[in-house]
Amino acid sequence: MSFDTTASNTGARKEHYDCLNLDENALQFAENTLESLTTTLSGENQVRDDYEELINLTMIVLNKSPAKIHWRAPGPIDHACWMAKLLYALKTFLFRNNLQAFKLTNGEEKQIVRFVSFGALIYAKIWIEAPLAADTPINYLLLWKNLRLYEAIDSEIGKAARGALERHLWYLSDELVALALFSENLSDSDKQAIFQKMNSDGGNRSVRGDSAKLTSEVTLEAFVTQRTLKSLSALDIKDSFLELPTDTWNDNDDYLQGKNCLKKLRVVNDTAERGVKLFEDYNTILTKNEDEKQFLLHVVEENRKIVSTETSKKELTNIVFKDYD
Repeated sequence: MSFDTTASNTGARKEHYDCLNLDENALQFAENTLESLTTTLSGENQVRDDYEELINLTMIVLNKSPAKIHWRAPGPIDHACWMAKLLYALKTFLFRNNLQAFKLTNGEEKQIVRFVSFGALIYAKIWIEAPLAADTPINYLLLWKNLRLYEAIDSEIGKAARGALERHLWYLSDELVALALFSENLSDSDKQAIFQKMNSDGGNRSVRGDSAKLTSEVTLEAFVTQRTLKSLSALDIKDSFLELPTDTWNDNDDYLQGKNCLKKLRVVNDTAERGVKLFEDYNTILTKNEDEKQFLLHVVEENRKIVSTETSKKELTNIVFKDYD
């Protein structure tokens, strides 16, 4: 995918909003982000409202506007959802020269530009791809490498983000790195290298990957040990495909079942974040008594066990009114 580096595409004013000025160091990030987001929009799965908004706004600031732009009013910002902050910042950035909407100081504008640059060039792509369980290990590793490269654009942000990531290398643990065997973004040779390392001694078990192994040249096989197979057994994925050449795995039923299993695996805490926010909003509406609040939580939990999320309206009506028959 090519990215036009002419002035009109790297910083000129477009219609009534402004795009990012992209220097040479940022252009490759922009290309990769736009390619990924465009693929996501054209995929089989429909993108949810706020995710779609993040994609559209990111494409706009990178000067690749979608066919239709639906501007939404800025929503509430909550500490439980970092994406909400970026959505607000993207809109502030795009219309920062509209004095009727914003009156930013030079310092505020500088910080908004830094935040939006990081969000558009690094965060948006990795966050949109985060729910893809099979891609998570390789995405973690690529994110670390990209953050290191991003230091050439903004050293302070790049180092801070990389340091934070090194404390949360969950999917580079020797067990969860096995998820990458089902990734379409990993070559057959890389998958073969992972398989060949599965007999190596892992030492003491750790729930996080070893940050000491991270270098610009490191590959996923560096994190593989004899414990790597445990993830497959924990997910009830049969490993018969490992006895076959990697270029034939997609013809193996066990491998395809494993792929399907990982598509249903939730690997982000977005659902939990929304649940926390929902509870915070309605925390004191029904009662301020802590005992009553705890009782209500138990009632809701019991209700979830009784009423399936797949329950039809008719079935729900029968459950609610069964005592009145």
